[in-house]
Amino acid sequence: MKTSTTAQGAELPQWNWTAALRGEFADSVLDLFAVCGIPFNVADNVEFEDFILRWIPGADIPDRRALAGSILTGAVQKIEEATTARVAGKFATGQSDGWRNIAKTDVITSMMSVDREVFPISTHNMKGKPKTGIEHYKIIEADMEKMRSAFHVHPIAWVTDDGPDGKCARRLLREKYAWLVTLVCWGHQSSLLAGDYLTFPLYSSTVNDALEVVRWFNNHSLALELFHQAQLWTNPERRSPLALILPALTRWTTHFQAASRLCALGPAMRACVMRNGDKLLEIGENSQTESSRATARNVIKTVENADFWKRLDRVEAHLKPIAIATNILQTPHTRLDHVLGTLANLYRIYDSDSVEEDGSGTEQAEFILATFFNPYIRGYCFNRESLSGADLFDMAIQAFKRFFGCDPDPDFTDALLAYSQGKEEFSDARMMLESHQKLAETRGTSPEVVQIWKLVDRSNDSYEICRGRNGIAKLAIRILSITANSADVERLFSLFGLIHTKRRNRLHTTTVHNTAVVRMSRLREHADAGRLPHRRLKRKL
Repeated sequence: MKTSTTAQGAELPQWNWTAALRGEFADSVLDLFAVCGIPFNVADNVEFEDFILRWIPGADIPDRRALAGSILTGAVQKIEEATTARVAGKFATGQSDGWRNIAKTDVITSMMSVDREVFPISTHNMKGKPKTGIEHYKIIEADMEKMRSAFHVHPIAWVTDDGPDGKCARRLLREKYAWLVTLVCWGHQSSLLAGDYLTFPLYSSTVNDALEVVRWFNNHSLALELFHQAQLWTNPERRSPLALILPALTRWTTHFQAASRLCALGPAMRACVMRNGDKLLEIGENSQTESSRATARNVIKTVENADFWKRLDRVEAHLKPIAIATNILQTPHTRLDHVLGTLANLYRIYDSDSVEEDGSGTEQAEFILATFFNPYIRGYCFNRESLSGADLFDMAIQAFKRFFGCDPDPDFTDALLAYSQGKEEFSDARMMLESHQKLAETRGTSPEVVQIWKLVDRSNDSYEICRGRNGIAKLAIRILSITANSADVERLFSLFGLIHTKRRNRLHTTTVHNTAVVRMSRLREHADAGRLPHRRLKRKL
């Protein structure tokens, strides 16, 4: 291998730059730019060129047009081929949602969830197109066809938010595809519960008072510094002060986090006002408008009001179960039984008169069956006065007809009875529930119930219709493979926002989508190799 020498006399290897090696280097540059969020025009920057040529002599640096063009397109093609090899022959849940980018262009993005992993499908530029349910429905149909033809998966469900276009699209899908489960995003729905809660006047006024306190301190640096000092001398073990939190619409649990943080800092806040009341009033009186001065007086009065803190404690206690539910229902692997169990727990906590139905109004049976087919639960959690064993069996038979287009044999009913009683091949021991539980505990996760049923399945073809005893395994796998939210599309939009910035607002929609595909693929490879650092848990509920 040849060598070259730097200005300091250090020898560097001189590679034999074959065409294959140059192509691999260009792909690596693309990966670097996509994962690290580096703009493509950096490739044309003279300083970047000097750096590469100095430390990698003889390298052929691709320009920005090549990076964002043929190299990016080729990389996405390879990723889609690898994705096909990874997911082919499996069940998939489709997700779609709309977003407006920094250039004020509306897009609709679709993703698919397969075995607890999510993969982008397409991003559609809606410029010049109507934002209607019919248009959304056409996009979903096209993306479902791509899922079948390009990735060789079988779509079994589709999830959207409950906006007008999503609601219309789900209705049209149900009318044409009876076998397709259509769901509203339960990540969105659980977050809306907090909004519904805050419509009650007493709780709304409490939260408004709390946010007024947070805004006032955050907007006045001297008052904030006094509050930080109060935190440190009221909590000597604390090394640095904590920040006050304002809710963000795109962060679904931040109303709870804002209330929780203010409650935790309540003693320091009251001590700050008690010790520095005159200074805080002086800060407020220095404001230019009478309304600003009145706000300062109201803030101090609120902090001194013991009843306010009692009401805020109550609001925090009410919002915490909703925040926990939101965290459960926005994960990439949220199943239908997770949704039903979470709603049942909220019902138990709040003791309300009714639980809100799924936005489609037609999928309640699938939620119940998903819980029934969880072998750790079976039918034990249901009140037989409201839902008998015969009712569960009828739901399962009707679901079998809907999904597979035929009637099950009598052996299917025998299998349902044996499973509900935990007998024969469906006993806890034969299904190895304890072993799966211990394995999940060592990994810090929950048992893979779909995998448990796949081990029970006696068919070599995952798509085979089994009308007899094995039909229960086929039905359970199909229902438990459904993901009940579209939260990953929201996460993808956040990634789009990091790529399509104000300084990069001329990027084409396809370029943004493809860059995100490359980034997600590389991060998945690093995660599979165990190279990603452990992420610190920011919020503990």
